[in-house]
Amino acid sequence: MAYRKVLIPVDFSEYSETAFRYALSFAKQTGARLSLAHVSTALHCSRTELYGDSPELDDALRAHVQRLQRQISRYIGEANREDVPVDYAILEADDVVNKLLDYLAEHAYDLVIMGTHGRTGLKHLFLGSIAEKIVRYSPVPVLTLHKCAGDCRIRKILVPVDFSRHSLEAIENAVDLAQGLGGSVMLLHVIERVIYPAFYPEGYTPVIDFEPQLHQRIMNKLNHLIEDYPGVSVDARISAGKPSDEIIEHARSHNAGLIVMATRGLSGLEHLLVGSTTERVMRLSEVPVLAFRTAPDRNPAPTANYQNDTGRIEK
Repeated sequence: MAYRKVLIPVDFSEYSETAFRYALSFAKQTGARLSLAHVSTALHCSRTELYGDSPELDDALRAHVQRLQRQISRYIGEANREDVPVDYAILEADDVVNKLLDYLAEHAYDLVIMGTHGRTGLKHLFLGSIAEKIVRYSPVPVLTLHKCAGDCRIRKILVPVDFSRHSLEAIENAVDLAQGLGGSVMLLHVIERVIYPAFYPEGYTPVIDFEPQLHQRIMNKLNHLIEDYPGVSVDARISAGKPSDEIIEHARSHNAGLIVMATRGLSGLEHLLVGSTTERVMRLSEVPVLAFRTAPDRNPAPTANYQNDTGRIEK
């Protein structure tokens, strides 16, 4: 699919600074149009319907909006200097995630690019991640990256493959992107190692290590997939271990510029119990991750194109 309209949520942190510069580089290579969106909880919580009429409050709100517009103008100016079309919106809400999801559902964006903080452990469990929640429910693909990411340099795309419908759709997305950028695709199938009990004999070897026929059968299936894409360079690898760790390591060691993965959009207790390899890779990989839902609950509605360098404030 072509990524022509790209949304970048910004909160003016170092994470969104990195995401913007990556998006700017991506747009220069693909011809995409960028849209910046900032969700202000301060504006929403300070409305007169909550606190009544107050000249002092009105003055404070105007000053706050002006500060936001000055901050956004830095991004606008940088995009204009690079001849990349850009617009922006300042949105009001008390829930950043739901506001961004509603905004995505109302506008015909093709892609979201945003930073993620890479929290793990209890801190991640309690605080969660706006990026991960957007990935889980977004109607369009979401590209996440850490603050260490540089410009967009996608020459090789890594796609984890488990032969499910979800991973096959990931291959389609990766191949389309590789063709547009002149890159290549690497398919990776990870066989998860079983942790054997202590009473097994010392030196007991998992099945993948002593049954070469299994390895060959998997490689045959991967090669069969490769045959479907004669127009782009595609190769395949097989690894054994913890899927998220193997994906991250292969992306690093093979100089991948992007990892493309599908997420099934689990929520609530189901998500807590099952977890998500995609989300773990998002948190820990220094290589940007393009994630998308294979069965979205929301569908983006088409809307008119924006004019260059325009902005508005929405409730």
